[in-house]
Amino acid sequence: MSLSFSRVAERVDGWGIPVPGHPDQIIYVWIDALINYVSGQGIGEGSGDLEFWDSSTDKIHVIGKNVWKFHAVYWPAFLLSAGLPLPEKLLVHGFLTVNGEKISKSGANAVDPFPLIAEYGADALRYYLLRSFSPFGDGDFNVDGLAATYNSDLANGLGNLVSRLLTLGEKSDLHTPIYDRHYQPPPAFARALETFEFDSALKALWEQINGINREIDQEKPWLALKAGDPEAIHPSLRRWLGTLAEIAHWLCPFLPDASAEIQKRLSQPEIRAGTPIFPRLAGNASKRDSRRAPLTGLICST
Repeated sequence: MSLSFSRVAERVDGWGIPVPGHPDQIIYVWIDALINYVSGQGIGEGSGDLEFWDSSTDKIHVIGKNVWKFHAVYWPAFLLSAGLPLPEKLLVHGFLTVNGEKISKSGANAVDPFPLIAEYGADALRYYLLRSFSPFGDGDFNVDGLAATYNSDLANGLGNLVSRLLTLGEKSDLHTPIYDRHYQPPPAFARALETFEFDSALKALWEQINGINREIDQEKPWLALKAGDPEAIHPSLRRWLGTLAEIAHWLCPFLPDASAEIQKRLSQPEIRAGTPIFPRLAGNASKRDSRRAPLTGLICST
């Protein structure tokens, strides 16, 4: 197999490294770009250090579908010729469009994430991108979809569950149990992560969240509070809170701020409801209620 390292200079507008003695030829930039995977770690400088690129590491390349040939054909050829290990996995993701249109520099339709983070929070934006789109297909981003997902999954789903359970715990004077940190992942969640299906992994956790919310509706623990028998709800409440602690643990890579806040509240000596983690959006407007739990500076446990 032969592979040309050069391109006609006119074809690439002169972008690259001129071939010595052949001014009409250019060494194209993707050669250096690919080699940077290992040269950036110091490989090739004589140290022989393969700490991050040896046979014992699981090397996964995450790339867009438009550059698969460079990473699936050319890059392995470079590594084989250099006697270096090949990546074990190649994860090829799709593209995002915005309101049905391709994102382009000329179209000036790229989305600035920082105003959205200021409005919804980094957790919410990350969740929307991971939950709403398959990693292996294309997806269409729009602010209305972000707002709808925030309300349905975060405010009315996870946020509502946290508020309900902690409020019940506070009103029933429940002291926080000590939870085991060595959790086993839900089977569907673990299987999805093995195949990088992050949307399916989150779906598995939300099935648990929705299941607890349904159980609360069915058992109606607030009736025992009204009847003056708060301890009657403690067995169910401890079970629900234990599951919530597990969910928060596995949410750490997806919602690191919210995960840390939930685990922090569950580790206090006494249950206290606190402010909402994901306040509902006010009406149909995209602005959130300002009564939001401070989530900065926390680190979720793993």
